[in-house]
Amino acid sequence: MPVVCVPSASHGIAGRLYNDLRADGVREDQIAPYLDQAIPKRNPYKLRHTRASELISMGAAENGPRELGHSPLMFFTTYAKQIEAYEDTKKDNSRLNSQVQIG
Repeated sequence: MPVVCVPSASHGIAGRLYNDLRADGVREDQIAPYLDQAIPKRNPYKLRHTRASELISMGAAENGPRELGHSPLMFFTTYAKQIEAYEDTKKDNSRLNSQVQIG
């Protein structure tokens, strides 16, 4: 297990963040990368893909083009496979729920 440098309250925001996270039950080894600034840099476009995936999994793909600034054609072409997979999962869950009997 890696050695974790625990900030004190005198470390300002980092110390307060650490204390808040620990109070919420987050383990030290989960907090350390953030405090050490060891989080890998991400290309901003990865966030766009994350948001698109989130919208699709929420069943709100129709909001994707507007939120991400794409044309509907571009959005639905780019994410077609993901949308189809979501629809298939939704159908499978619907079929499963209809077969479950309560009582």
